[in-house]
Amino acid sequence: MRTLPIVFPALLLLGCKPQFTELGEACHEKVPGAARIEAQEAVGLIERANCYRRLAGLYRGPLDRTVQEAVENHLAYVVEHRPWETGTSFFQEEPGRIGYTGVDIFQRMDSLGFEFGDITGWGVWEFAWLDVDLPPDDVVDYYMPDPFWRQVFLQPDWHDSGYAEAVDEETGTLISYGTLFYRFPTSERENSPIVYPRDGQVDVPFSYRSIDPFDSLYEMGEVGFPITVTFSDSTVTRFDPMAENPYDIQVKTASLRGPDGELDMRVVMPPGDSAGDLLRYSLVAVPLAPLAPDARYVFEAEVSWGMERRKTVRSEFRTARTPDFRTTYLDGLEAGARVPQGHLRRLTPGFRR
Repeated sequence: MRTLPIVFPALLLLGCKPQFTELGEACHEKVPGAARIEAQEAVGLIERANCYRRLAGLYRGPLDRTVQEAVENHLAYVVEHRPWETGTSFFQEEPGRIGYTGVDIFQRMDSLGFEFGDITGWGVWEFAWLDVDLPPDDVVDYYMPDPFWRQVFLQPDWHDSGYAEAVDEETGTLISYGTLFYRFPTSERENSPIVYPRDGQVDVPFSYRSIDPFDSLYEMGEVGFPITVTFSDSTVTRFDPMAENPYDIQVKTASLRGPDGELDMRVVMPPGDSAGDLLRYSLVAVPLAPLAPDARYVFEAEVSWGMERRKTVRSEFRTARTPDFRTTYLDGLEAGARVPQGHLRRLTPGFRR
């Protein structure tokens, strides 16, 4: 039986990390745990996610063989029972059905001898994708501009994960499923909230439009690239698993200045403004209009979180000259083509339903 060790990032080393300014230079060819994983789509996805993590100043996310086994077992169940047609859950299983391996991710991990210890010390993200006919690295590039998906890839204290893909033989539909475990409460970057785009970053997308009618940005149409600020706080001593804003994130002021002065923004706080937001440890600042290409912008916000943490966060970044991958991909879809569908589930510590 495997026991997860308690890992506390060496915060004193954070200042020694390279200060990357663009995505390509932040990529690292090694994924922790990849040597024991046969599924190359899992290695490819996490490798690309780690490019963004290193760019943002986070530690690389690892793969785990037991998590990968549970992910592949559940994906086989999903393909067998086709929830995209039946309307059932992508993440739950029903006892007695073909391929059953456990009602939820916790039972599925328990059945493989994965010992959690105190379950209140872990958080979980589960995600599933349909009709994302892209290689794994492009999948990450497609979802990173979405601020509600970005919080998964930039999750502090990412501990173990797995990811798999399968094809429905009847329709040819590509189905993907992944699981990410993280420590709670988180300590990585707890004194320095993670602003994305990071300070000094270049080639930042200048526009964004949501395709998810259930999130709070969908009705806004085309907007500027959403800015996120993600928080950690290891001093949490009492935690309500159902709390909407467990780190008590607050914003006093927030501004974005560009070549033509200050821009109007909308700030979305945890837990979000609609059912599709699922914000947990991040806030989202959305410019109400697209940014200018190849232009300099400065984001600043006075924030507080945890018991007594306060800081002014700042990021100066430059936008790209041409549209980003996601925008180009969506613009290139043929009329009537189905857009990728994402399903995201957040299991908070202590939540076992």
